[in-house]
Amino acid sequence: MIFFYKSKIFFILKILIFVMLFSSCIQQKRLRYLQDKDSDTVLNGLTTNKKTAHKIKPYDELYIKVLTFNEKMSNFFNSSQGGSQSIQSEASMSLISYAVDEQGNIELPVMGEIYVENLTLKQTKAKIQKKLDEYLDKSELIVKLINNKITILGEVKHPGQFVIYKDQINLFEALGMAGDMTPYGNRKRVTLIREIDNVTNFRYLNIKDKKIVESEYFLLQPNDIIYIEPLNAKSWTGAVFNYSTILSTVSTLITILYFINRY
Repeated sequence: MIFFYKSKIFFILKILIFVMLFSSCIQQKRLRYLQDKDSDTVLNGLTTNKKTAHKIKPYDELYIKVLTFNEKMSNFFNSSQGGSQSIQSEASMSLISYAVDEQGNIELPVMGEIYVENLTLKQTKAKIQKKLDEYLDKSELIVKLINNKITILGEVKHPGQFVIYKDQINLFEALGMAGDMTPYGNRKRVTLIREIDNVTNFRYLNIKDKKIVESEYFLLQPNDIIYIEPLNAKSWTGAVFNYSTILSTVSTLITILYFINRY
C-alpha cells in the first residue's frame, strides 16, 4: 500500500514539474523578427520603403517662430508665444504652438488665417514665408510639428506614450523605444490603430514576416497606437498557473514522501 502511494505521489510530482517547465518555455522561432513567412529562413537581401512626409491635418499642433535681425519685430510676431520663451517640456511646447482648426487653418499674428491642411511641413513653411515677406524684408522661419507622439501598449517592456523628435520612424524603431516586446508578445498579430479622415482604422501586422518592411503601415504617423497582443502561452504561465501555489504543492508532496520513507 505504501509503495502504491509513493508511486502515485511521484507520478503527480513529475506531472507538476513537466507543466512548470513546459509552460515557462517559448520556442526561439516564435521570438524572431523578419523571417520568410512560416519558415526559419532569416532575412537575406535589401528591401526599400519610400518615406512619405507627414501631411498636416486638423488638430495638428505647429511650433512656428519668426527669426529676424530686428529683435522688436521678432518679439512682435512671436508675441503670442511669449517672445523668447524657451521650450523646456512638452507642456510648454503645447502652450506656444498653433493648433490647426477643423477647416485646416492656423491663425498667425498680423498675417491672419493661413490654410495648411494636406501640406507638408516644408510646404507650410514656404507658404507662411511668402506671406511673411509682405511685412519683413529679411526673415527666417522655424516650423515644427510638436504633437508627433505614438502610444505603445501591451506586451512590451516599457508601455506608454512617446514623443517623436524625428520626422518619421518605423515600427521597429518604435518597439525599440518601448524596450522591445516581452517573450510573450504575439509577433504575428501587432495591432496598429490609426485615424484616417476622422475614421479609426485597425490593421493587423505580422512582424515575423520580412515583407512587413514593404507595408504602407511600416512607417508610423503621429498619434498612431500600437497594441501588442499576448501569446496564448502567457495564459498558461501567468493567468492559469500560480507558481507560488505549485511550489507550495511540490513542497508538501516532498514532505509527505519524507514521512512515508521514514515510517
